[in-house]
Amino acid sequence: MCYYGSMLQKVRESLPYRKPDAIEPGLLPLFRTYIIVVDVIVLLNLLFTHNPRIIKAHPLFYPLIGSLILLNIYLFHRGLSRSLRGYYLAIGLCLYLVFSAFLLWGSLTLSLPREIFDWLRLYFSFGFSLLFIPLIITAWQYGFRGTISYVVISSLLEAFIFLLVIDDPRQWYLGAFIIFRSVNFSVIGAIIARLMLAQRRQRHELRAANQQLTHYTATLEQLAVSRERNRLARELHDTLAHTLSGVSVQLEAARTLWDKRPEEARQLLQQALLDTRDGLTNTRRALEDLRAEPLEDLGLRLALENLTRAFAERTQIETTFAMPESLSGHSLSAAVQNCLYRTLQEALSNIDRHAAASQVSVRLTENGQADGRRLELHIDDNGRGFDCCGNPEEGHFGLRGMRERAEILGGSLKIDSQPGNGTRLTLFIEGSYA
Repeated sequence: MCYYGSMLQKVRESLPYRKPDAIEPGLLPLFRTYIIVVDVIVLLNLLFTHNPRIIKAHPLFYPLIGSLILLNIYLFHRGLSRSLRGYYLAIGLCLYLVFSAFLLWGSLTLSLPREIFDWLRLYFSFGFSLLFIPLIITAWQYGFRGTISYVVISSLLEAFIFLLVIDDPRQWYLGAFIIFRSVNFSVIGAIIARLMLAQRRQRHELRAANQQLTHYTATLEQLAVSRERNRLARELHDTLAHTLSGVSVQLEAARTLWDKRPEEARQLLQQALLDTRDGLTNTRRALEDLRAEPLEDLGLRLALENLTRAFAERTQIETTFAMPESLSGHSLSAAVQNCLYRTLQEALSNIDRHAAASQVSVRLTENGQADGRRLELHIDDNGRGFDCCGNPEEGHFGLRGMRERAEILGGSLKIDSQPGNGTRLTLFIEGSYA
């Protein structure tokens, strides 16, 4: 009793993991297929029986056929499953119990065996074969409580039929076998309910994990968007804002000098025009950098090569780029390609702002490791460098963003730098990155 009580408690705990109106996937097709098999068996028995007139003249023939037809109409009526929802399968199982009771009753009265063991063999042929598959369906859908209800109802129907039909002092044999079958069915139903409970918990945990993963992915996406917005804000601040501020000062000075020193005023206007054009170029470049279309239009190699070439032309810094022919962008996933492009873009932007370098080297390589492949992006400059003993990411959202991009892909970012000796930035992406 303690075991069944704990089992019942566990089944109750499983209820929040499943909507009461929901039928477990696959149960209705299984039940309908089983009913089709029963239809075929009943039809074959009617067609190939030796005494079809005796069977048709039996008083339970029409109730039996009527209950079977009603069960088929009920199970294969699509509208009922949508309207009844959770009660649909329970009503179908009850109709099946009515049909099985008529079938057992008719078989017992039609065969009229003389020995008690003939009754037992007939009972086993019907009791186990007719009720086993619906037992599985009941335990799978309604758990241990549903199994007990199914066993109790079917046992009471059998006992009622035996008392009504059999007039033999050895009826207690049948009662003992009904109890034996009920215990077996209860144990089998408890095992199935336990397995279903474990499956529902796993589904619940998987659903929770998927929701958490979806939330985590959305958070990362929002973080990436925030990083890109911050980067664009810095780009616009360093280009457009500075340009407009300088042009405003120059125009104000030109207006002041226009009457007294017109030549100086014209020079200021000319310089303001040049600064405006330069600021417009830098602003367009910043807006173009926000888009990742070069990867889609040109591929990884040409996109990285054009990025370094544009950097060299804009800054007049000697820049070299190397990427092996064997490493094709087609073998890399879109996420990896985007990470490489954005990392190089951010690194070159930092070199332009802070490094005061005269030479920059960019190399993308692929090395074979004992535990798999490793992709490496090396970006070296001979600029002023900085102290790596401190926190190089303090106040530098670009470095932090590059590191986060690498960690999302299971990679890492390494920074080697010393004051006056330049900086080496290396992006590692290991494992399967195709």
